[in-house]
Amino acid sequence: MSNATAIKPGTELPEMRRRPQELDLFLFCAAMWVPHRIHYDRDYSRTEGHADLVVNGPLQGGYLVQVVSNWAATVGGRIAALRYRNRRAVFVGEPLVCRGRVSEVRDDAAGGWRALCEVWVERESDGERTTVGSAEVIPR
Repeated sequence: MSNATAIKPGTELPEMRRRPQELDLFLFCAAMWVPHRIHYDRDYSRTEGHADLVVNGPLQGGYLVQVVSNWAATVGGRIAALRYRNRRAVFVGEPLVCRGRVSEVRDDAAGGWRALCEVWVERESDGERTTVGSAEVIPR
């Protein structure tokens, strides 16, 4: 079972810090064919009532994939599922902290295991969770 015996509920996933910049938004929008101007046109974004360029929700989801994947590799696992929901807007240049915690570990009938994790992105400035979700990690 490799390092899976060390997985316990409450285990913290190593945090990851990000500070999305204009170039990150531009490249993400281009790769995903996301043409909404709130992600690349600052003046337009402000006319829509936003404080600055809005960081894409799926980009924050990508950050969560990185957090879970990096941790899963250390225990001989991989992501089987990831679900997330954006709760608050994040603006370009805001420092973010991406975190997670093992909430449950299950043994399966084939002798393997499943780790269920809660994951989230929060603003560094106030700790408010902007994106929340869950992930399931299974052996490679």
